[in-house]
Amino acid sequence: MRIKIKYRTGAWTKAQRAEILQAVKWCAHEVGLAQEEIRLNVVLNADPTIYGDAFYDDELQTGTIRISSVVKANDRHLRTVFHEMWHVHQYLNQGLDIGEKAMFRGKEYTTDYWNAPWEKAARHKESFLLRKYKKYLDKSA
Repeated sequence: MRIKIKYRTGAWTKAQRAEILQAVKWCAHEVGLAQEEIRLNVVLNADPTIYGDAFYDDELQTGTIRISSVVKANDRHLRTVFHEMWHVHQYLNQGLDIGEKAMFRGKEYTTDYWNAPWEKAARHKESFLLRKYKKYLDKSA
């Protein structure tokens, strides 16, 4: 996996960008994405309308996660990183495809955002990964 960070000047400090990059790299190893032959764009923006999102382009073999600067407090930024990284995992390994029709694990879904099985799984995984990451950071300190 090749990771590229893109950011808007002023929205994220150098320290915050470094923290996000460290979390992305750790998570990539943790969920099995590090060995994938893909590119991952991490876009740090200032969009106040969403915490984050993720998508994957099969043709370009490129995943993109976007994280908003509105989530920089109280570990919300890390939760969002882990949530969106899990979606990249789902795109690559669980058949997630949100296009005209939402597909997940070979099944078509017409459900709202909060009840979508891929979102439920990502919300669960973000909490699990955050706890594990904090233990990793404590051991590394």
